[in-house]
Amino acid sequence: MTAPRHVIILGMGLMGCDIAAIFLNGGWRVTAVETARDRWPAAQARVAQSITQLDGDPALAAGLTLFDDMKAPDYASAEAVIEAVPERLDLKRKVFAELDALVPAGIPIASNASGYRITDIAGDLPGRARCANLHFFLPAHLVPGVEVVRGEYTDQAVCDSLADIMAGLGRKVIRVAKDVPGFLANRIQHALMREAFSVIDQGLATAEDVDNAVRYAFGFRYV
Repeated sequence: MTAPRHVIILGMGLMGCDIAAIFLNGGWRVTAVETARDRWPAAQARVAQSITQLDGDPALAAGLTLFDDMKAPDYASAEAVIEAVPERLDLKRKVFAELDALVPAGIPIASNASGYRITDIAGDLPGRARCANLHFFLPAHLVPGVEVVRGEYTDQAVCDSLADIMAGLGRKVIRVAKDVPGFLANRIQHALMREAFSVIDQGLATAEDVDNAVRYAFGFRYV
């Protein structure tokens, strides 16, 4: 019998839990590091709930192993390591520096950061070529799109590997070829938001009419 594929996740907030649910529902083994042990019961419950929302068996949550020490996981057996710690650049840099020393060469290390480029997080590390952004959207298990963002130093093979993993889990892969602030989806979203606020400020339409234009006119065609 073939052993299940293995992913390691750092941080078990909402994003980390939902990312874990995606992998567990896809038959993977998940190891997670959450330093706050008092969060473990809530994390386990969230993972089981998210698997249920994916029409999966919540018993799959038993495939989750939790540690409170970054040195504890078996990194050598993982196909990828995903960082999902709070959105603080100093914290992400610290975590990546430790991961670069702990994770064997050749294993991709990805950040779920939405506001920081992987170049800013890992650009000074010896292993920067295996680092990329893997940006999920909240709630990660229900929103199918995932951005795979290539940093200034990222090896293309790393992006290809992450994209293949995501596609195999039924995700819709969005490749972003350049490491720009906001990546792709958020840049488009915020451009629309700026224009929506502008037309309201100019008195061209009410907020309700702008909402209707998006929901029932041009936006309706893309659903």
